[in-house]
Amino acid sequence: MAGQVNTPSPRQHRLDWKRLGLGRLGPSVNPQSSAAAQARVGRAGPPAVGWLLTEPARSALDLAGLGLAVPWLARAPRGDGHPVLVLPGFLAGDMTTAVLRGFVRSLGYQVQGWDLGRNVGPTAEVVAGLPSALERLARRVGGPVSVIGWSLGGVYARGLARRHPDLVRQVITLGSPFAMRDLRQSRAASRFERGAHQYAVPIDIPVAGLSEPVPVPATAVYSRRDGIVDWRACIDQPGPGRQNVEVRCSHLGFGHDATTLWVVADRLALPAGEWAPFAPPRALRPLYPDKRDPAGLRAAWRTPRIRPRATSDHSRAGTGRVRSRSVAAAPPRRCSRSWVRWLSACRPSSGPRWRMRP
Repeated sequence: MAGQVNTPSPRQHRLDWKRLGLGRLGPSVNPQSSAAAQARVGRAGPPAVGWLLTEPARSALDLAGLGLAVPWLARAPRGDGHPVLVLPGFLAGDMTTAVLRGFVRSLGYQVQGWDLGRNVGPTAEVVAGLPSALERLARRVGGPVSVIGWSLGGVYARGLARRHPDLVRQVITLGSPFAMRDLRQSRAASRFERGAHQYAVPIDIPVAGLSEPVPVPATAVYSRRDGIVDWRACIDQPGPGRQNVEVRCSHLGFGHDATTLWVVADRLALPAGEWAPFAPPRALRPLYPDKRDPAGLRAAWRTPRIRPRATSDHSRAGTGRVRSRSVAAAPPRRCSRSWVRWLSACRPSSGPRWRMRP
């Protein structure tokens, strides 16, 4: 109704993750957010019900496909064996990341789980324990740590990178809603809000702080088939040292999906202080949707301009007169997916490497 002011309900909690550098995760949308950010994220809403109901089955298929992918996963890129910290998703623990940690360990890296039990949210134990675990791992090895975060764990990972950039080498997020504009973009929002009473001290910080770029290289892996989190909430802002990589898996399958594991291996193999965008080998390119610009590419070619043209029409027989008339422009035609895919393929598969400033 016009003139009526909507007041937030008591259940709409403000969460304080200041000590993790995460800002506020609130249910409202900042009306002062830029138009570019709004266009990048798209509509605010949960994934389709069909994707949600098929999450367990699709996750099982992802796990079954892992066995078939073992031969080519054995050829995954290998790096310098630096330490890696793996953070689980919401309501999950280290057991759910066992396959991911085992694969990374097989590549020669020093892998560590978060060792904080079940991830029920940003409790006081998590707020105090994560920075301590990061510092201990970096001190023990004597170098920065790559942090891999699955779902809510990716939000933690970006917070650690923002709070301790000298201890974090890079961040890899797997279906993490760090760019979430509204809690309705997650199917787990109601369960998340019910546990807000045990979270850290509440303060009021704009939600846009969660999606701000981190000061270290970051790779956001997302899936349009995600049934838990809207994929638009999992993509990073375009810029140097940042990339969004799309895979075809379920939200519950990020930890054991073969294409996701290859992306993780490729990112961890980057030398320290260097960056190069992910480009799958030629044989694996069909497994990755070729959409390097999830929002801008399709929007730019959505309504091509069609100029009106003039045609000649002869009058009735016997007059010999020519009459010109203007034909109205045809309605804009949407660009086909194959055309967009061809345009993406014409772009260079990899860009020049760049060295980060100290």
